[in-house]
Amino acid sequence: MAWHVPAAGLDGWRLYIDEVNFEAIPSCLAPTGLMTSNITNISADLTFTDAAASGTANIEYGVAGFTQGTGTVITGTTNTTENITGLTADTEYEFYVQSDCGGGDLSLWVGPYTFLTGYCTPSSTSALTYIDNFSTSNGSSNISNLSSGFTAGGYFDGTTQSVESYASGTFDFNAEIVGGTVGFAIWIDWNNDLVFDDATEKVFNTTSYGSGPFTGTITVPALTALGNYSMRTNAHYNASNPSDPCNTASRAEFEDYTITIIPPVLVTSITVQGQGGVSTITTNAGTLQMEATVLPANASDATYTWSVTNGTGAATIDAAGLLTASADGDVTVTATANDASGITGTAVITISNQIALVTSITVQGQGGVSTITTNAGTLQMEATVLPANATDATYTWSVTNGTGAATIDAAGLLTASADGDVTVTATANDASGITGTAVITLSNQNILVTSITVQGQGGITTVSLDDGTLQMEAIVLPANASDGTYTWSIVNGTGQATIDAAGLLTATHNGDVTVTATANDASGITGTTIITITNQTAVGVNENGTIEISIYPNPTQDFVTIVTTATIKTINVDGKLVLTDNAENNILNIKDLANGSYIIVINTTDGLNHKSRIVKQ
Repeated sequence: MAWHVPAAGLDGWRLYIDEVNFEAIPSCLAPTGLMTSNITNISADLTFTDAAASGTANIEYGVAGFTQGTGTVITGTTNTTENITGLTADTEYEFYVQSDCGGGDLSLWVGPYTFLTGYCTPSSTSALTYIDNFSTSNGSSNISNLSSGFTAGGYFDGTTQSVESYASGTFDFNAEIVGGTVGFAIWIDWNNDLVFDDATEKVFNTTSYGSGPFTGTITVPALTALGNYSMRTNAHYNASNPSDPCNTASRAEFEDYTITIIPPVLVTSITVQGQGGVSTITTNAGTLQMEATVLPANASDATYTWSVTNGTGAATIDAAGLLTASADGDVTVTATANDASGITGTAVITISNQIALVTSITVQGQGGVSTITTNAGTLQMEATVLPANATDATYTWSVTNGTGAATIDAAGLLTASADGDVTVTATANDASGITGTAVITLSNQNILVTSITVQGQGGITTVSLDDGTLQMEAIVLPANASDGTYTWSIVNGTGQATIDAAGLLTATHNGDVTVTATANDASGITGTTIITITNQTAVGVNENGTIEISIYPNPTQDFVTIVTTATIKTINVDGKLVLTDNAENNILNIKDLANGSYIIVINTTDGLNHKSRIVKQ
């Protein structure tokens, strides 16, 4: 045996050695790597490494502090992991292991290795912050730990207090704290491995500091087995989201409780009735609050879902059980339990005095026709109303012009007026607001005149020359009117004039005349303008003398009637005498005269000349 002084020794050249012992290498090496796993309240797996490769070992275990030889011994095990059961919950245990190399060659015992059949015990060194009230509600039984104050050491074992629930059930909690603002968290050891897993078993946590109360609802996982589960709560002054259920804290408190999972208490019966025992609705669209009594009273899930089945009557029901009538007859109201029982309760409600509203209207042309192809043609529209028993099945017709145009009467007779599409609507007269529509296509329609604007050529509104003329003009809209022609006419006012078929106005007497252009189609549209006439030399009847003389018609084409017995001379505008005659039977024949204006001179017996202008057309 030799010792070597390394360069990095105490002073680079000295080595101090004291109490050197030499022992023989054992022929049977002792086990190594003692550990435990899968610890529960009553069992654990003891594991070691067979350093001697002997294949056989002895194990002894007991409550921590036991004297070897008084513990429980497992002799000659060939397993390097040995499961032990029958342990006591929340108890510290120790175990030792020895290799058996055969032939009586045994290693030294190795151990003890200590383990706990329970949960870690957290703690707090300060009593300034603690959970003063913790309670649950809506469990089959509940926790109520009120005004508990601070527990010495910061950990309260309240596992004797339990909240009962069932798989998929829920319960609520309320936690009130003393001592400033804290973070709060709850863990539940759903897999009963004596570890509160922060990643998978934290069922509530805050993310910021608060003074409480902290409340919430905890849902039991659907496949949770029956039995007891541990729940740990923690109010932590220095953590807004507590993450260590085993923490040794400076200012906090931890409390443990039990959750007991029991079989759910299933619903056994549901009794349904209308509020106050009422079983009828007698007003239009009336309502009735439905009620359900669930047994047993302690059913784990006493909730239910409402539904209604229409029979001879009809109604709807909301989630709160409010039944609304819509049609006379009977309906069946059902409350269905939300648990796994499959229990239902029913009641029959009789409905009367309902107004059956229209639900649909189908519109079409008679015989299914959807076109009008003749000018100003008609189509009888039809409407089918549902339901057939609608209280008021009447409707009102209307038409909306689109690319085409039409009118419709109260009986639904559609009359076309312009090519294109129109939409025909039938609107229900009840309170339903229901409408039905159909599109009808119109073709081959005459386009009627909508307006005529009349003016003198170039916008002129006067004639100031004696016997002057003015060409009248008319603008017809729309430009594509099927018949854009019109007829000229004139209405004499204070003045007089004539107008020919081409719209040439000829002045005869001073004053205003009204010129009219009347559309030749069926529209009845006219356009008018007033023309003012001046500087005319015509002499009116009775302007000379006192004899009564009447001349008509004027203007004229063939004959003019003159009521007088005097000699008549006809002079043209150039002053030339063109006709002298006594009016035969008071009728002067001017048929052979050229068109134009003439002066009629009447010589009376008193020697006076009477003059009047006439127009030959």
